[in-house]
Amino acid sequence: MRRLTRPGPPDWYEEFREKGIQELSGMMEDAGDDGIGASYLRDILLYRAHTQFKQIKKIFSNASHRCCHMCETREDPEAVFLDLEHYRPKQFASNRLKSIRNPLHYWWLTYDWDNLQTLCATCARYKKTQFPIRGKRAPLLATGSELQQEEPMLLNPFDDDPTNHFVLIEDGSLKPRSELGEETIGLIRLNRKELLVDRSKLYRQIKSDLSSRNLANQPDEAEKARVVQAFMQDWRGRRAGAVKLALLSLIKVRRRKSIHTRPDHWAESASTNESDGLVWLESVAVKNFCLFSDFELHFHAPGSALEPWLTLIGENGVGKSSFLKAIALALSSSDVIRDLVPDARTIFNRNTRQRTGFVEVRMNNGISRRISFNRKSKAFTVTGQDIVFPVIALGANRITARKGSAKNLPTAGALNNLFDPVLPLVDIEEWLTDTKSVSSQQFNQFTQNLKYLLELNVGDRISRLKGKIYIRQSAAREDLSAMSDGFRSVIGLVAHIMKHLAKETTVMSEAEGTVLLDEIESHLHPTWKIRIVAKLRRLYPHVRFIISTHDPLCLYGLQDQEAFLLKRNSEGDNIEKEPLPLKGGLDVDWLLTTMFGLGSTLDSETEDMLNNYSSLALRRDLLKLREDRGLPEDEQQEFTRLRTELRKRMPEFAGTDGEAKNLADAALGSVALEPDDPIDQSAIASRIRQAFGKREQG
Repeated sequence: MRRLTRPGPPDWYEEFREKGIQELSGMMEDAGDDGIGASYLRDILLYRAHTQFKQIKKIFSNASHRCCHMCETREDPEAVFLDLEHYRPKQFASNRLKSIRNPLHYWWLTYDWDNLQTLCATCARYKKTQFPIRGKRAPLLATGSELQQEEPMLLNPFDDDPTNHFVLIEDGSLKPRSELGEETIGLIRLNRKELLVDRSKLYRQIKSDLSSRNLANQPDEAEKARVVQAFMQDWRGRRAGAVKLALLSLIKVRRRKSIHTRPDHWAESASTNESDGLVWLESVAVKNFCLFSDFELHFHAPGSALEPWLTLIGENGVGKSSFLKAIALALSSSDVIRDLVPDARTIFNRNTRQRTGFVEVRMNNGISRRISFNRKSKAFTVTGQDIVFPVIALGANRITARKGSAKNLPTAGALNNLFDPVLPLVDIEEWLTDTKSVSSQQFNQFTQNLKYLLELNVGDRISRLKGKIYIRQSAAREDLSAMSDGFRSVIGLVAHIMKHLAKETTVMSEAEGTVLLDEIESHLHPTWKIRIVAKLRRLYPHVRFIISTHDPLCLYGLQDQEAFLLKRNSEGDNIEKEPLPLKGGLDVDWLLTTMFGLGSTLDSETEDMLNNYSSLALRRDLLKLREDRGLPEDEQQEFTRLRTELRKRMPEFAGTDGEAKNLADAALGSVALEPDDPIDQSAIASRIRQAFGKREQG
């Protein structure tokens, strides 16, 4: 961390801030004392106004030479993403133990220029809504000196000089010189492994440079200070905070004492081997599991403040469900594995002559966990550390529990619905109306998520009474149990995930874990298929999802590098993956014909007519080239009839490149071409587009 100079706001910001505060104040007034959910906060003006948001983010990013304001990791499009964050959180401010939450703190500072900063995705994960203070929380709407009386226990690089609070030593770790420094190191995990490695290398480089200049033992303090300034100019933009701390340590420039405690006390007491804290799944490798001979997938680096997803696409029988089961087993304890799959021989790949197989998962901290099995034993062998984050798995046949139904079946646990789809999901009414299990505050937190899911206004209410859940919009009140099966399916899915994540935290915007979801499109109306990924990402921003789907509509909301097409290899003895390029502006026809391999999205009669038309068009061109004559009269009449009929059927038809290629293939296959015929697929495709007004797809 380095001391930063806070940039000034652009000229347009004051008017923008006033509009944003007015909108947010109205939302808070409608919501009442419960506040508003994190998902609603991601839809406010600050984030909707993409141009202004990018400008603000760029201003704060440039203030630190495009480095994270906390850990100084430099932004990298391939690996490190910086996002606009808040020093004081927008809501649910808590201490490090998260035992005291303040739902309304500090929403009124959302647009406060002095409250903005840019953080990398990792630092943002650790910080979340934690904001420890020494004193009492400021009253609602407090500003200025009232906020300072809280005595924040988190460094702000725009207000605090890190050299007063940290010491850097040769192994790359930061030692606190104050209580404020100690709290910041612990909360943000500033001694995580990747930072230690980078800072240690930097420290050694500076030490070597100083030795070559024979400066390390100079007695003149003023000269040493000038050396520090010269070095800082040379190293500008590259972990400048760590550079300065290393220089101060190596040439021992005199510094001010800590504002709280003697520097020596904190430097001696700090631990150098701090745990990295958060752990999440990064990769999965499978060998000889069901259809997979040798297969591996990796989560890509976050491309936004939301966790990356993995999506498996493919026809039936390519192992999508099996891959999800493999991950669930690898993330489970030995006892759970035996319950889910009593006989390991049932999952062994019978298409191989090899005797052993495994599933191995790797975490972000380098820890791996492996389950091994062989073709002649029922038992699994488990190696590696137990998983510390929640894992939830759901199969394709997700039955929503209703009171009085499935009386002899237990409710599905965190994993077994994927392996036993008969087990119903959580009964949302039974769970949420149990006041002993779900307190009033927890109920309000959970229903904020449900309101966002159902696209209710922040002022609408979800209440519980005598074992039932009611939704009130304006003057109308509706019983949740009376809603359509489609709505109940979506709500049941979200509630099931919510209940199992709630074992760690009741604030879903902070929940961490992994969710395995087979055939995400099951039971969903097309409108929900388009929305479901974006909704789940907003509701569970720190949860990594691995999903499968057959439906292109469910690809909306995914980012590039998050979807893979699974297919059998040419020999049929293994499953291969092909990354699918996803970008904004996708349409369903393009997805179906380019990614899902459909020849066309047309009905079969129209497709046959197009094939015949393209074949006649090709034959007409060949006759003109070869013999300088046109089609025979009967073929010309058919050609004219097809063109007229097709234009009636498709006056604004927009064919995709995939469809054009398939039509060209059909035309070429219907006519015997000679080697010197100057006609190729692209020429045919171009003619087809011209004939029907088709547009190019990028």
